Amino acid sequence: SNGKAFETLNLRLKELDGIVAKAGWFETSKYENGMPVAAVAEVQEFGAHINHPGGTPYKIGPDGRAVFVSKANGAGLPVTKPHEIIIPPRPFMRPTVQREKNNWLAKLASGARAILAGNETGLSVMDKIGALAAGDIAKSISQVISPLLKASTIAARRRALSDNKTVGSLDKPLVASG
Repeated sequence: SNGKAFETLNLRLKELDGIVAKAGWFETSKYENGMPVAAVAEVQEFGAHINHPGGTPYKIGPDGRAVFVSKANGAGLPVTKPHEIIIPPRPFMRPTVQREKNNWLAKLASGARAILAGNETGLSVMDKIGALAAGDIAKSISQVISPLLKASTIAARRRALSDNKTVGSLDKPLVASG
């Protein structure tokens, strides 16, 4: 009978083979314009330096600031010179992992015990851990308040309100689209 119990435990442990918990943004997640959400998340996490070649048409808005215009509508307008765009890092993934990894490992350990006892499946345990991690990441995003957004970013968000697509905050980092 010990052989049967061992075989049962072995089968339950094998349920975990190849099963992983994932949280974040995957290649199937894209914005309406086709931009991968994961690429944007990576830029926000680590920051970026973009060497912009210039050539973007602009006009001066009523507030005295530049308003960028599409090249299709920018004939005859002045264009930007080559310049560097600096996007500061606003980490949310790495701090979440650092803060929560022991909690996730504890959930995995209790889940493994539940699998061995026959009370859970490998898939259900990993689904719960993935959902927990996703919630922890979302909470971290909601807590990012610095570095502050540039005035031009806030102005762009304000202009986007007229398209009825912007539902987030005007001045809160990482939540322009809600």
